[in-house]
Amino acid sequence: MDQSHKKNTKDIMEQSHSDSKKLSCIKNNIYLHISDKELENKLSQYVIDNGYNVIPLKEPIEFDTDHLTETHSVLLISSQFITHKTASKASSLGIPVITVSNEDTIESRIESVRNDGSYYIAQPIDKELLRSTIDKAMIPRSPHTYKILIIDDDEMLASFHEMIVRRAGMKTKIINSPLKSFTAIDEFKPDLILMDLYMPVCSGSELSRIIRQKEKYSGIPIIFLSTESDLNEQMAAMEFGGDDFLSKPVSPERLVATVSNRARRAIEANTISSDLKVIASELKTKTIDLDSALTTARSAEVLKSRLIATMSHEIRTPINGMLGILDKLINTELNPQQREFSEIVLSSTESLLSILNDTLDFSKLEAGKMTLENIEFAPVKTINQVHKLFEETASSKGINLRFENEANVPTTIYGDPVRLKQVLINLINNAIKFTDHGEITTSVSVKSNEDNHLVLLFKIIDQGVGLTINQQNSIFDEYSQAESSTSRTHGGTGLGLSICQKLSKIMGGEIGVSSNPGRGSTFWFTAKFSEHPSSSIRDTNDITIDTFPIDYSAQKPLVLIAEDNDVNQMIISSYLQKHGIASHIASNGEIAVTKKNSGHYDIIFMDCQMPVLDGYQATRIMRHQEESNDGIRTPIIAMTGNVLTGDREKCLNAGMDGYLSKPINKQKLAVLLEEFLGAENDS
Repeated sequence: MDQSHKKNTKDIMEQSHSDSKKLSCIKNNIYLHISDKELENKLSQYVIDNGYNVIPLKEPIEFDTDHLTETHSVLLISSQFITHKTASKASSLGIPVITVSNEDTIESRIESVRNDGSYYIAQPIDKELLRSTIDKAMIPRSPHTYKILIIDDDEMLASFHEMIVRRAGMKTKIINSPLKSFTAIDEFKPDLILMDLYMPVCSGSELSRIIRQKEKYSGIPIIFLSTESDLNEQMAAMEFGGDDFLSKPVSPERLVATVSNRARRAIEANTISSDLKVIASELKTKTIDLDSALTTARSAEVLKSRLIATMSHEIRTPINGMLGILDKLINTELNPQQREFSEIVLSSTESLLSILNDTLDFSKLEAGKMTLENIEFAPVKTINQVHKLFEETASSKGINLRFENEANVPTTIYGDPVRLKQVLINLINNAIKFTDHGEITTSVSVKSNEDNHLVLLFKIIDQGVGLTINQQNSIFDEYSQAESSTSRTHGGTGLGLSICQKLSKIMGGEIGVSSNPGRGSTFWFTAKFSEHPSSSIRDTNDITIDTFPIDYSAQKPLVLIAEDNDVNQMIISSYLQKHGIASHIASNGEIAVTKKNSGHYDIIFMDCQMPVLDGYQATRIMRHQEESNDGIRTPIIAMTGNVLTGDREKCLNAGMDGYLSKPINKQKLAVLLEEFLGAENDS
C-alpha cells in the first residue's frame, strides 16, 4: 500500500472517530410528504399532540441533514410519492419510512416493499395503529442477527468498518480479495454486502454485476463504499446492482443505520417474497382443483374440443394439397360446366379449411393474436360464393336463398375476404339451421364512406323460430344456444356466433340481432374496409394479381424447394416449371444446407416446419456460412402455415427475405418471383 493511500485511510478513520463523538440529546422528528392537504393537516396535528416535531417536505428528499445525528426521525409519505430513490435517501440517513396508502390492498403492500418502505399504514387512518407504528419505527432495531460481509482490499479500513459494525451487535466477515467473494458468500450466507467500489483485479461494480447474475444471490443488498462523491459515479455503480452508496469518510452512526436498515428491509422483503411464493403455491393448488372440477363437469366437451383441435392440424396438410391441385385444374382446358363445378369445389375446400380452423381462431381471438389481410376482393362475388355453398342444403329444406345489394356498394374493396366469408358462413348456416321453410335474404349496403374508410352493413334475414329478449341478450356468449335442447335438435358447439362477434370487432365493426319469436330473426354486422390500398408495407400475403406475368426461361433460374410434404413439393415445382424455372427438392433442412453448399440457387423456398433441421435453423446456418465465406446472399422465402402475430418477425430474424403463407397461392408466389427474379429479367 503506498503512502498516499495510507494517509487517505488514516484521514478517513480520524474523521469517522470525530463524527462518532457528536452525540447529544435525542429529538423525535416526523417528516411529512402527503398528497392530500387535508390528510396532511390531520396527521400533522396528531403527531404534534403526541409530542413529535413535524417537518413538512415539499420534495421527499429535502431532509434537514444538519441535525440528523441529534434526532430520531421518521418519514411519513404518501404511496404515490414513495420511490426507490426516496427510500434509498432515507435509508442512507437512517430514517425509517412509513408508507401511507389510499387503500389497503395486496398490490399497495407489495409496491411499498418494492420501493423499500419500512412500514405501511392505509386509510382510513387508525390513530392507535399510527402511534404504535411511529413508536416502533422510532425504536432502534437490534441488529445483532444481521450478518455483514465486508469486501475491501484495504485491510486497515476494512477492519475499522468491521469494528464499527461488530460493536453495533452484527456478525461480520472480511474478505480482502474479490476473488474469494463467492466462497465467502456461500459459506457465510450474509444478509448484506459492504463493498469497496474501487479495488484492483476486480472493481466493486464489476463484482456486483457478476453477483447479480446469480439468482441465489439476488436478494442480498449491496452497499458501495468510495472516496468519490461524484453523482455520475454513484449512479453508474448503482446500475451494476448496488442498493446504496456511502461516501468515505462515513460516520459510524450513518454506517450502522444504513447497514442495519438495508439488511432489515432485505430480510423483510425476502420474507414477504417467501410468503408470496407460499400464497402463489396455494393459489396454484386451488386453481388446479378448480380446473379439475371444471374438467370433470365438462369432460365430454373437453374431449370433443381436443378432437377438433387435433383434426384441424391433421387435416390441414391434405386440404392444402387439394387446394393446390384444384387451382391447377382450373387453369387447364375445361368446358364451362367442368369449370363451374371445379370452382365450386375449390370454394368449398377453402371454406372447409376455414371452418376447420374455427376452434384455433377462437383461441387466437381470445389471445388477441388474430391478424387480418388487406387484399383486393369483390364483396358481391364473395357473398355469391357463400350462397353457392348453401344452395343444395337450403333447397333440400324448401328454403329460397336471396341476395340484395345496393347500387352504391363498390365493385372491389380492400380488406380480409376470408374473415368476411367466415362471418357470413356462420350466420347463413345458423339461419338455415333454425329455419324449416320460407326465405333467407342476405343484403349488403354502404353505411358510411368517408376518407377511404368504408363501412358496409350486412344483414341475414330468416323466417325461422326467432328469439326471445333473454335469448337475444346471451346469443353471442361462448357456448351459448337459445335453449338447452338446441344442440340436440340442431347441433353445434355454440362457438360460431361468439367467433362472429369477435371477428366483426377486429374488422372494426359490431354485430347484433333483432327478432320476434315464431316470426324469424335478422342478424346484422358491420365491418370497415377501404376502396384503395392503405398499407405501405409490401407483403405478398396482402397482394392478389390475375396472371403469372413473366416467363423466366431465358434466365434459366434454378430454385431450391425445402419442403417435407410431397404434395406441396409437386405443386410448387409444377408452378415453377410451367414458367421456365427449374427446381431441386430438399425434404428437410439438413439436405437443404448440403444442396446449397454444392450448387448455386437463385431463390430458396424454405418450409419452416421440417424434420432434422427446421427452416429457421437451416436459414441461420446458411447465413452464417455466407458471412464466413463472403458468399453471395441467396434470397430465402419462408413458407409457413402459421399466421400469428410475430411469425413474420421470427422469419426475418432468422435471416429470411420474404414470407409466403400456406396454402400456397400462385398469384402470391408470382409476386415473390417477380421481386427476386424480375430485376434480372428487366435488365
